[in-house]
Amino acid sequence: AGLGRAELTLPSGVKVIAYVAVNAIGDVWDKGEIIAGAQTSAGQFADCTKTLLSGAAEAFLFERGHTTLAAVFTNAIFSKAELKRIAKMGIAGMARSISPVFSCYDGDILFAISVGQLQASVLTVGTMAAEAVRLAILDAVKDSTAI
Repeated sequence: AGLGRAELTLPSGVKVIAYVAVNAIGDVWDKGEIIAGAQTSAGQFADCTKTLLSGAAEAFLFERGHTTLAAVFTNAIFSKAELKRIAKMGIAGMARSISPVFSCYDGDILFAISVGQLQASVLTVGTMAAEAVRLAILDAVKDSTAI
């Protein structure tokens, strides 16, 4: 777990910056491999999804509360409704990097904030948000250690 940040910038100057606090129940994945998550007593990744799909009891994995919190900032101007759509799109970055995610044991949430006046489409900024969130999650766990 940890704190992470990622920034993407278009040639037009439109930026998206994501900040995340990661304490997920699920494992963090990158390029098809677990890079952070629950470990067995032997020090191997437990692979939460595989364990759940095997029928193992949830209590085995989830003894404490967890969450992943994210905030996405853009320097493009959007309405409240447009920011809601960007947040919905941005949360895909969590699903791309954490499995399982959005469980009843997590408080996963993402906020989208517009702090500028540049023009950009919701589709473009939402896509940027998803990728920035994914990268910020990877950044958050890059220096994590097992406890």
